[in-house]
Amino acid sequence: MSEQKFLPCTIMRGGTSRALFFQDEHLPPPGPERERWLQLALGSHDPHRIDGLAGKEVNTAKIAVVSRSSRAGVDVDYLVGLIARDRPEIHYQNICGNILAAVGPYAIEAGWVKDPSRVRIFNVNEQIHLEAEVPVNAQGEVRVGGDYSMDGVAGTGAPIFLNFSRAIGTELLPTGHVREEINGIPVTICHAGTLCVLVRAESVGVTARETPAQLDENQDFLARAGKLHQWVGERLGIVAPGQPNTTSSPFIVCVAPGEDLNVRVVGLGRCHPALAASTAVNLGAACQLAGTVLPCPPRQELRLTHPTGAMIVTAQPSSLSPLRFERLGYYRTARKIMQGNLYLPL
Repeated sequence: MSEQKFLPCTIMRGGTSRALFFQDEHLPPPGPERERWLQLALGSHDPHRIDGLAGKEVNTAKIAVVSRSSRAGVDVDYLVGLIARDRPEIHYQNICGNILAAVGPYAIEAGWVKDPSRVRIFNVNEQIHLEAEVPVNAQGEVRVGGDYSMDGVAGTGAPIFLNFSRAIGTELLPTGHVREEINGIPVTICHAGTLCVLVRAESVGVTARETPAQLDENQDFLARAGKLHQWVGERLGIVAPGQPNTTSSPFIVCVAPGEDLNVRVVGLGRCHPALAASTAVNLGAACQLAGTVLPCPPRQELRLTHPTGAMIVTAQPSSLSPLRFERLGYYRTARKIMQGNLYLPL
């Protein structure tokens, strides 16, 4: 170790996740040196996560790199990364629909936003356009306090609506099929913000009512989910044939009948402790399509029950196409936890 370098850092909670936020200009250019800085910040080099700020759970081991956007019609560019489960590397395949909730408030406070009530976001991971409707006061400052409650987070806050309608196109069904079989298992492969394999829980030997710990201990279930993850990864070119798919894409989303749907999500070989919010967008969009594996009729307000409670996803189809939406998203809360300097042992 030659020195400790300080790096401006903000810790934000978005929905049921937490991430370290860095401005792009404060980091080295994209490449190995930037990755080294981010891994040291998270502590991904330390299996005990003592020598960094990441938590042990998947929803507390994330980073977000943000910047004022130079793209027309966009306020902020946003890249999110997630620590790999068993190796010191960061994955960038998914957008993290929870941390997305914190991007709008961060950009407003940074002075990057023209209209604080509608933050225009470009997600670098998926190369898609999103919008965040952020509550502000009369002075245009972000409102943090409010009476909106969301399961998986203590207390209440101001509701932020995250709209994915601009992110959805003909790639909603990337294989062109509403329903197909993988090794005898019926699935719907859907890409609404992030890539998901939707599968009935019974088809992979579970109920979608288990706790995350129970599913993480179920080796037969994890093996079945892993095979789906590998097969779709190869088919859609995420990895080359025969190359192990160690990325976080696609999520395996297990569903079963409930009040609307019971949901359990597998990513990076383990069950999500709550619900990956971007998977909710896939379920909301797929619910509007006839013939999917979802065991519920179409509805514009879909209630999803997950390990820490429930969330509602809104899907209002466009009159122009069943694959397009006027409004597609969900409400989250967010707040800044800490801002200061993070020291890196470079």
